This record gives sequence, structure tokens and C-alpha cells, in this order.
Amino acid sequence: MTFRTLLRRDGPVLGYGFAFTFGSSVGQTFFISLFIPGIAVAVSMSETRLAAFYGVATVASAMALPWFGRLIDRADIARYGLMTGAALAVGCWLMAAAINPWMVLAAMFVLRLAGQGLMSHVGLTGVARYFDRDRGKALSLTGLGHAAGEGVLPILMVTAIAVLGWRMTYGVAGAVVGLALVPLATWLILNNPVFRRAKGAEGASGVRQPNPLLRSGAFWAHLPLLLLSPLTVTALIFHQGLIAQSKGLELTVFAAAFAAFALVQIPTSLIVGPVVDRIGSRGPLLLHLAPLAVGAGLLATFKGAWAVWAFLALMGVTNAAGAILRTAIVAEWVAPARMGEARSFLTALMVLSTAIGPALYGVLMEAGVSVSGLLWLASASTLAALAPGVIYGLAVRER
Repeated sequence: MTFRTLLRRDGPVLGYGFAFTFGSSVGQTFFISLFIPGIAVAVSMSETRLAAFYGVATVASAMALPWFGRLIDRADIARYGLMTGAALAVGCWLMAAAINPWMVLAAMFVLRLAGQGLMSHVGLTGVARYFDRDRGKALSLTGLGHAAGEGVLPILMVTAIAVLGWRMTYGVAGAVVGLALVPLATWLILNNPVFRRAKGAEGASGVRQPNPLLRSGAFWAHLPLLLLSPLTVTALIFHQGLIAQSKGLELTVFAAAFAAFALVQIPTSLIVGPVVDRIGSRGPLLLHLAPLAVGAGLLATFKGAWAVWAFLALMGVTNAAGAILRTAIVAEWVAPARMGEARSFLTALMVLSTAIGPALYGVLMEAGVSVSGLLWLASASTLAALAPGVIYGLAVRER
């Protein structure tokens, strides 16, 4: 089935998923970071201390995510989505009203849990469990919401902050998501009981079962492949200033090159989805770190601005492919009735990896590892992450 046919047949469902992945931007690192200078001044905190608060909030949200995320398996997704949108709006309004560090910490926790965690969870889990066929294509279209947010919102928010101030801008963002985007998306699927139905409600025994991923050998063998991309991408983006300095480049070179990071994710998503439908997720998962490895190696070797553009473009390919594959392969490992529980557990681990990455790379730099050394480490670690999955595949094939 072509993308056009899929959109014509299931446009409302795909629009719902896209709206939630796009709306998740409000709780993503790239969005929140735009407001950090204004927040730091408003509550008399250094940006270093704010970064520490952000790390604490991210870890806390990752710990809470499996509990909240599994509820989607027994809830009407329309109601669950509305509650998620409302929580994200509250987080935005709390941040807009913050007058002390503890209000900032609370707001960051809500934004990370409801935004990066649950908004994406609603869109991707709902679409993944609804589509048996053409799941890869459906996830490709849904995941474009992330690329759209990364491509459109930074310049829009910077402009709005300059005109309205950071508090008003965050308040308006909360109103747009909670009072407009999510209700409109919900309207699209109101008359679709199959999509809305809680898959886990059927045959519920009342006995709490272990998370299905915990008993999956395939999951543990492929876990390094699933987590290395978010860890490395977040770490390298977080330390982009030091990377630019080591290359003798202005930070504006990285800022401009982020256009490549966002733009390449669109064709990548549209390519990876059909490939998953044709051959499954495991093969593409084994290969999806290769662009990141090549990009990090190029930036470690060369100093020109073109190397930054190439690095971010190749990193964008890995980022887009990984976003699809992390959901698609869980759908292959787990029954639809427990998709939310399984995917929220993996997402929590992913969020933890994004908190660990910048700190780990920072410790290595303080220990004397050069920026080029870190980039070569990022490149080489992709091979290390690949090994358990390859060994597992060979062992299964020989049985």
C-alpha cells in the first residue's frame, strides 16, 4: 500500500498520531533549552544549576514513566490523550509562572514526563497497535511530527520570546497544546472505537504480570542498539559548544547545520517505514547506527564547517530511523494488549540514557579525553552495541 492510499484510508488516525508527536516538542530538550537563559535570570539561578535540575527532573520522569505509560493498555486512548495534553499544558503554565527554583524543578518534571514521555507514547503506541499491516509506513508518518517540531518551532519560539517574553511564550504554548492541538486531534478519532479501545481490557486476569520485555532474550541482546543512539546524540548535541571550539568554529555553524539534522529525518522516515513493512525491524535496527558512526568519524577527522553539516545530517538519519525502529520492534516482540507497558518501559530507559549521556561525556572530557577522542569513541561504540544483537541472531538461527 502506498503512503497516499494509507493516508486516504486512515488519515484521521495518522493525524492523531502526528499531532501528539508534534506536541511532544514542548517537553523536548531542544524546546526547553530555548527558555533556559530567561528562566535562569527570573529565578536567580546559574545555567549550570538549571542543568542539574533538568537532569534530576529527567531521571525522575523516566522512573515515573513505566507506571503512567502502562495505563494506556487499559484506557480509552481518547481520554488518556486528553489527560496527557492537559498535564503538558499545566507543566507549561507552571513554568510560565515559576518564581523560585522549586517551581522550575516541578515544571521540568511535568514537562519531561508529559511531553517527551507520554505525548510521544500516545501517538506512537496508538498507531503501532492499531496497524497490523503497513505499521512501518504508519509509524513513518506519525514520527514526522518530531521532525516538524524540530524544524519549525525553534525559530518560531525565538521570535515569540523576543516579542512576548519567555513567560508569555511558554504560557501560549501550553494553551495551544492543551486547548487546541490535543482536543482537535481527539475529535479526529472520536468515531473510531477500534482505535480508541483499550487492548489490555480484554481478558484481564487481575494478576500483575512482569513486563513482557524483561523475559525477552531478544530485547536484552538488542538493548545497546536501542539506547546508544539517544545517549550519543544527546551527549554530542549537549556539548556542541565545546566541539565547535575545538574545531575553531563559531557555535552559529552548529545552529545553522541543525536544519540538515531536521530535514533529513523526513525522507529517512519515509524510507525506513516501507523497509520495515517489507523485511521487518531487526535488519534495519542492526544497520541504523552506521550513519552516526560515519558522521562522528568525519567530524573527528576534519575541521571545516562542511564536516559539521555532514555530521548532523548523518546523525539525523540515525535519529529518525531509531525513532521508528524502537516502536516497530517492540510491536514485533509484544502482544498489542501490552504494547503500552512494554513501550513505556523502553522509553523510560531511553530517557535515562539521555540523562546519562551528557554527564558521561563530560566526565570523560574532565579526565583528559579530547573532543576528537570522544567522537571516535562515539563512532566505535556503535560496533560494540551491534555485537550482542548479531551474536543473538546467529545463536537463534543455529537452533
